[in-house]
Amino acid sequence: LHVDMPKNQLARALAYFVMMSAEFRVKWLLSAALCLLAAATVVVASQDSRPDSSTVFIDATSPNIPWAFVPIGPENVTALVLEDDKSAWVLFFHEGWLFEPFREAAEQLRGLIRFGLVHRDDRETAELLNLNTTAGLKFRALPFGPAERKLATCLDTDSFDAAVSHASDSVPSDSIVRVTEKADIQRLLTEAVSSDPTKFTAIFAVRDSTPTLLQRVLAAKLSSVYNFGLLVRAKAGEQLDWFGPPGYSSPVPGLLVLQLQAGAGADGLATVEISRLDESGIVREDKDGELTYAESLRFLVEYNRNFRAELLGKNRADDSEMRLLSGLLRRERLAFGIVDLSDRPAPTPDEQQQEDSMKSNNEEL
Repeated sequence: LHVDMPKNQLARALAYFVMMSAEFRVKWLLSAALCLLAAATVVVASQDSRPDSSTVFIDATSPNIPWAFVPIGPENVTALVLEDDKSAWVLFFHEGWLFEPFREAAEQLRGLIRFGLVHRDDRETAELLNLNTTAGLKFRALPFGPAERKLATCLDTDSFDAAVSHASDSVPSDSIVRVTEKADIQRLLTEAVSSDPTKFTAIFAVRDSTPTLLQRVLAAKLSSVYNFGLLVRAKAGEQLDWFGPPGYSSPVPGLLVLQLQAGAGADGLATVEISRLDESGIVREDKDGELTYAESLRFLVEYNRNFRAELLGKNRADDSEMRLLSGLLRRERLAFGIVDLSDRPAPTPDEQQQEDSMKSNNEEL
């Protein structure tokens, strides 16, 4: 069918068609945008159960998730969480997804606070935690101390910050003595050498008189082998002579270890041997210039292992647990996701064959 149409009418018709098409496109785009907005609202409203760009998948089948968060179930909640009297815990009740900022924040606190993952449908674990229901529950903070205290003074909350604060505040500071005069140092050294077993004396240099979470955690975990003191860094210059050798004038580092050595002084009495963390040649500071937990712990553990036999008094250097602190290190390896090779299950025949083949190839190279 051929219809003759004047050029001006044809132009008007084409213009009308274009206008209608544009209006249709705008309406279509607006409708699509509203649909996307509605979908986004649903995702935000059900953030715990559906993934978005700020959530990460939790692989419950992995025995060792390489995060600060570790999977918690009926098989390990008692031994790993409730019976861990040297750690405060924050448990996250999830539906398969973890909010990425929670994971990042937990990484910054790894070792200082322990973090666990509990699935909301895990009724057996909930019962072991004295929970009647996990509906609507996001976090439970279990304080530092024995199981009785953990369950009696725990905090259930939907705020990650509130859970972390509750856990952090529960770590005691009573193992740390504030050093304000020379007599405080002398008292710490005297108590250390008269203890059974004998202890070292560790001094934290701080910006103010309030111990940090890192210092409280170290003191609580290592109080069996160290006496801890807190020295305000602003006063360090005038107080350095308290620690022994005259002329020792470099700035006090974040951590010092003092120990008495017999018969080394001019008067035949014990003198103080000083070891500083900043002399160990390791990167020990975080982005804020503070001592890191892992490096501080490593320094104190290695110092105890290397010099316990030189301590005066009942040093019990022949006690391997006292010298190596194996139990503490075992718990810390779990906190940092470090798998002890001796704890691995025996390889299957296929795995053993592959391992032998790799070993043979390496020997040839």
